Amino acid sequence: MKLKWVHIKNYRSCKDVHINMGSVQALVGANNAGKSSVIRALDLLFNPSITKVDRETFWNGNTGAQIWIEAFFDQLTDAEKEDEKLKPFLRFGDTFNIARSVTWRVEESDEEGAPSEEGKPVVSQHFCKPVPKYEWLQESRINGKNIEEWWKNKDDLKVGDAKFLDYIGTAKPGVGVWKEKAKQFIDNHVSTDDFIDVWSDNPQGYANVLKGTFLISFLCQR
Repeated sequence: MKLKWVHIKNYRSCKDVHINMGSVQALVGANNAGKSSVIRALDLLFNPSITKVDRETFWNGNTGAQIWIEAFFDQLTDAEKEDEKLKPFLRFGDTFNIARSVTWRVEESDEEGAPSEEGKPVVSQHFCKPVPKYEWLQESRINGKNIEEWWKNKDDLKVGDAKFLDYIGTAKPGVGVWKEKAKQFIDNHVSTDDFIDVWSDNPQGYANVLKGTFLISFLCQR
């Protein structure tokens, strides 16, 4: 797996920076040009910790802006493509798109209910993956409540001339059956043009997966 590009927003001296990566990446520039900020941003991406974030971590000290550190990977090995822990996050063409965000949370004080001047950073992680633009085919949206609503207009569940009813029958299915048949329907009738990119939160984490699958090296020249 190789890092293809990285996008850094509102992190230290990087207000909005996009860097295309090569096999070996050299960061060259004058002092205070932002080389260390790039390295620190990548460290936060792969080794997140709130101990690495304070008010000065935000560009120009603006804690009202979200820090966003996004990375895109390609050239996965066969072993990585078959990794069961990594598979749920992979995009078409066996690529991988992730991000960390940092927001500054200001909590109300205990005494008078006024906003606290201190606040604290909240580090979150996300992944981007194409999903069908049809809600009834999106695995994360398939639940009992939604099935009840979709079933009211079951004849409208189709893509082109392909009808979903041909897969699930005339009796309303449960969640498990709907998900299984949705996958079959997608494989047979949904093209790449019928997908949209969607960012999802990943609270369980992919940090251990990343550490076990690749090593990133940078050559910095001051």
